Formats: sequence, C-alpha cells, structure tokens
Amino acid sequence: MNELHEAVEKQLDKGRPDDGRETIGNKRRGCGHLKPTSAYVRTDVSALSGPGGEIPRFVELDDPVEYREHTGKGAIIPGFNAFPGNSFSLHYAADGRTTTPSGDIHDHIERLSRYGFDAEHYGKITSARSIDILMSVGKTNWETPEDFIDECIDRGLNLKIPTSDRQEPPVVEPLRTRCWVIHPHGAGEGRPGIIGYSYLTRTVFTTGTKATADDPDIPAWAEDYAAAGKMEVVDRGEPIPADDDAPSTTLEDFEVDDADDVEAVDESEPDDEDDRDVATITVADGEAPGDVSGVEIEFGREDIHRDRRRVSFEDAVDGPLPYNALKVVAANRDEIEVGSTPSTDDLIDAIVDDADGFVPAYDRGELVEFTETDGGDE
Repeated sequence: MNELHEAVEKQLDKGRPDDGRETIGNKRRGCGHLKPTSAYVRTDVSALSGPGGEIPRFVELDDPVEYREHTGKGAIIPGFNAFPGNSFSLHYAADGRTTTPSGDIHDHIERLSRYGFDAEHYGKITSARSIDILMSVGKTNWETPEDFIDECIDRGLNLKIPTSDRQEPPVVEPLRTRCWVIHPHGAGEGRPGIIGYSYLTRTVFTTGTKATADDPDIPAWAEDYAAAGKMEVVDRGEPIPADDDAPSTTLEDFEVDDADDVEAVDESEPDDEDDRDVATITVADGEAPGDVSGVEIEFGREDIHRDRRRVSFEDAVDGPLPYNALKVVAANRDEIEVGSTPSTDDLIDAIVDDADGFVPAYDRGELVEFTETDGGDE
C-alpha cells in the first residue's frame, strides 16, 4: 500500500465502526435510494483531500465529446465499459479543449507520477489491473447534464453496476481510477455526449433485506469478491428523502426462474418510436406461476411520476405478477435489453425508465402528491 492508498483508507476508516459493517448514507439521488444486494462504484467525498491537495468531485468537459454509437434502444452503455481515460484526456487537451476545474487533465498525470507501486509483484499491483470506466446515466433520472454534475458535486458519484459470478466489478485504484459519464443530452438536445469524470474511491456491495449482524444476506460470489478485496460489503442507511420528494419503496429479492414458459400477449397497436402513444400489454396465464391474467401494463406514461410508476410494479410483483412474467414483459419492449438473469429491481427499473411503464391496477393512492419532476434510471 502506497502513501496515497494509506491516506484514502485513513479517511474511509473514520466512517467505519470498530466492529461490524459500515453503514453508508442513503439520501435520495436521481436514481432513487440504494438498493439491496447491489454493487455501486462511488466517490467518497471525505477521501478527496488526499496527499498533494484537494481532488475535484467532478471534472466537467467544457467541450463534451459526442457519442454517436448508441443504437437508440436500451441504455446507451449497459453497465460499464473499460475506457482508456489517460490517452483520451491527453488528446482532448492537445486539441485545445478545457475542463472545469481547469487543468485537471495534466494535474491527474502529475499526481500519477508521485507514487510507486502498492505491492511487490504484478498480480498484487493495483495499477496493473485498473483502468478507467465509461458509463451512461439516464435523462429520466437526471434531466440535464447539470443535474447529474450537481449531484456529484454535492454528494459524490454513486452509480450502480452489474456484477455476478460471471462478471467481476472493475478494479478501482483509489483516486486514480476515473468514471467517465455519458448523458443523453451531453452534446446538445438529443445528442449523447461524454460530459466529464469523477475519481472513484471504491466499489461497495449492499447487504440484503434479511441481513443481520452476522449474516449480510448476499450471494456467495459477492462474499468471495469482498474477501478478495474487490469490493466492500456495506449496510444501507435509512432512506432520506430529497427536499421535495417522498421516500421510494424497495423490493425484496426474488428467485430467478426460467422464463421460457411464460407468455405475454401484446394487445397494443404498433406505435411510432418517435411519438409513442400509451400501449397496453396483458400478461396471459400460460405456464406462469400464479394468477397473472388481466394484469395490464401501460407504456409511455410520462405524465405519471417515476416513483409512482415504480411502486405500481413493486406492488404488482408482490401480488399476482411473478418474476418470469415481468421478464417477458420487459423483453417485449424494443427499448429494453433484458440480458440473461437480471434482478427484479433491474427489470422494474428498465420498464419504468425506458418505456415509462405503469400498472394502473396497482397504483397506490397515497402517492398522488408526487411532483411532476421525474426521476430516472441509473
């Protein structure tokens, strides 16, 4: 461990208890509250005052770089991509482009040169395995790039990433690994673009809904990653609403079954992607477990607040809508990339955020006071 790593750990230790797991803050963000059994890359703002001066909470590209590779379906980047941030940023600066705060691209390179390896051999040297990552955020959660940047400056970056027994989290070298961010309006209205980056401090994995002091209620593979130092297991603090929002509801994890025998009947007319009307899907009984006949899901409901749409799905899944049916409904939308075994939370987020989905039969009446300002996907 070099001097920089020691300084970061010293700051993080201030928030860790002498015994047991750390509890991290859970104030509502654009993507809602922290979810159970989920991995997040994050910037702990308390650790940004490392040796050699304060590191910015977010570095904004004054001339965002347009990203034209999006297919128009699903997330711009599902999960995260490895990204050659050092060479990219140096070429960006060589073109005469600037950042806010100014000069951070060269400051970063200078900071890299201050400290040597943090271990004795290749397999343990963090910088031998770490590279910047590129992620995208949703316009439903953060309507403008400034909304996301302001959140990072206020509380530090915190973005959910996919992990599983087949997908490891990225290797984070504290305050050296950067997360570069694409916003759907980053290069202008309707033009995705890379808007800047934050310096990461670590990857965390939240405990499950049935966690106890002795049992974090997480998958075995997550425990293995934590034991190997690839992420830290933490408890979620009590949900804290934003100033003008009510707390969102979370789901318990559901068992992932095979969805091949579940049918979804599309009763909607074909809709124009550029001007989509509200459509309705009725989930048929088929071989699905539980009684799911007549559960109608409306798409394109931008007029209903995001949190209210999400709770309608959470209540439907707690009721007659099983995981397999939910997965088929998600797969039925062209905008949604289901993948192999997404979590229930991820499926609901996809339907709510990418298709503005809503289950009218499970609209919870006490949520009618939500403001019209929408949240969004992560």
